[in-house]
Amino acid sequence: MLNKLAIALIFFGVIFSAIFASFIPIDWTNFSISIVVLIIGISLQRRGMKNALKTETNKNNTLDDFREQIIKLKKAVEKYSENLSSEISENIDEEISSIMPEVENFRFAIVEEIGVANFTELISVYAKGERLIRRAVSATIDEYFEDAKRYFKDSVNLLEKSVEMIDKFREEIK
Repeated sequence: MLNKLAIALIFFGVIFSAIFASFIPIDWTNFSISIVVLIIGISLQRRGMKNALKTETNKNNTLDDFREQIIKLKKAVEKYSENLSSEISENIDEEISSIMPEVENFRFAIVEEIGVANFTELISVYAKGERLIRRAVSATIDEYFEDAKRYFKDSVNLLEKSVEMIDKFREEIK
């Protein structure tokens, strides 16, 4: 409820401040009131986001857990990149999917620990690796093993880079 109120205040604050700013001469009283409404809406929205961070159901997941799951995924991908065959292709999708961390479960913990800008940078690299893994799985299922090996090897590099980024961000924060 508070979140909807904050969004409504932001919406009306922007609309009315634009309307009042367009008057010639500017209606400073109403413009000032609409700016105050806008500021209240933004502060309520920020408070709601902070509360969401504190009450997140996945708060037991930490950046360390995410890092460990990436390492586990990297080891599995390395194993597959060296040994692909038609027997493996039958179960590879389920096996990889069971190992792959779901970013949504870690989002709040990562943002809280390393910040939004670093989270965005980290997740963009990790997501590239994840997409390559999914391409490799698809290529393996279709028995294009050379393509799959290339995708797996490229994804290993991106997963390694993700782990290195986590370590770098931690060092910067300390």
